Amino acid sequence: MNRSFLLTIVLLLGLSAGLAEPERARACSAPQGWVGVRDVPANGVVLLEIRCEGGPSSCYGESLPSELPVIDLTTSEPVAGTIVHQAVGSSSSSVLIAFKPDQPLIEGRSYEVMWQPAVPPTFEVDYVLEALAPTPLTAEDVAVNFDLSMVADPLYESVGCTSEEKLGSCSLTHQVTLTTKLFPTVSAALAMNAVPAGSEGQVVVTMAFWAEGEAEPAQTEVPAYLHHTIANGRRFDAKHSAYCYRVEVTSLIDDSFARYEDCLEHGTMSELVELPTSESVLIRQLGTCDDPPEGLLREWCIGKGERCEELGDVLASCGDVTETCADVPMDPDEQPPTQQEPDGGAPDDGVEDPIVDAGDRDETPDAPEPDDPGEQGDEQGDEPEVTPGGPTSSGGSCAVRDGRSNGAAIGAWIALTALAFAMRRVRKDVSV
Repeated sequence: MNRSFLLTIVLLLGLSAGLAEPERARACSAPQGWVGVRDVPANGVVLLEIRCEGGPSSCYGESLPSELPVIDLTTSEPVAGTIVHQAVGSSSSSVLIAFKPDQPLIEGRSYEVMWQPAVPPTFEVDYVLEALAPTPLTAEDVAVNFDLSMVADPLYESVGCTSEEKLGSCSLTHQVTLTTKLFPTVSAALAMNAVPAGSEGQVVVTMAFWAEGEAEPAQTEVPAYLHHTIANGRRFDAKHSAYCYRVEVTSLIDDSFARYEDCLEHGTMSELVELPTSESVLIRQLGTCDDPPEGLLREWCIGKGERCEELGDVLASCGDVTETCADVPMDPDEQPPTQQEPDGGAPDDGVEDPIVDAGDRDETPDAPEPDDPGEQGDEQGDEPEVTPGGPTSSGGSCAVRDGRSNGAAIGAWIALTALAFAMRRVRKDVSV
């Protein structure tokens, strides 16, 4: 199979989505969940999906059924069959139960799953499905795409801070990116949007990833395989000569099986590069912090001052900026002001000042201007984005307030800039 560059971009955009805060602060709400079914091919299996963010006790009492009663709504007769597969997520908050009828369902008829656990009123529930036209789908028909590329982690080195600008959102904290790092990453995806309608959940997919020389790990079932794209991957924290994958697909319709495996060489891809955040972007991010992170006082003073000027000092944290930053040099080459003696002279340090003729003095050169942000952008490249991490959310109800993009969004932007440049230079196409 050919590795897909588009797959990489989609995967990277998905990974980095958590880094970019929206223009409007997100509101928190009570834990939500969903219990229900979807229409399936008449020759397929009935799929009951459970998603319960509140934990298993909030949607199925931590006890899954050994049988799944299904009723034909046309005849009111039960459908004979058995549960052939159960997939439980690592936190038990995502469950899929596959029920295979002894005889194919009748196309066009509606069926109802009668195991309906008690769930909170906030849950969405749907237990009625329709039998669609039979599908010829087998495990060999599923297209699998693979990719090996250098993927950036925008939070490789970061510092957290609180921001009153996030009041009303799920968390008052966010991360400020200090350094982004590129890592070799293998990804695999199954494109299910080309298969017949209703076939998306009719296969079980497991994947394994390892570096050459490592022991081959056990297969891991990929969660959320009811979606149109089934994707997973592994980031490697060190350079290896090659990176291996194995994807196994089993059809729940006819029990057909397919395996895809290979090792992709590192080849001419780059080393594990670290990319510091440019000063202009760092200052912009720090401007959203209420207090200066350790070692970043000057940058915070500049960024916070600009932010308070932009918002008109509406933030409570703006009140301390003048006092906190009074003696902080804004120019990186400027020294803090020297304490003056009462008579206005410099403090006596016990060392006589050398006598220098005014004519012999060299004029002090102007301090160098900070790097042009545009030039820094050119050095780090244009962008698409990536990686796990980003602002975290906590439960509870919060009101929504208008807000602006916070520092995490900028961090994601610069990470994407770095990544695109690196990928243009180092991306290696491999045919499987």
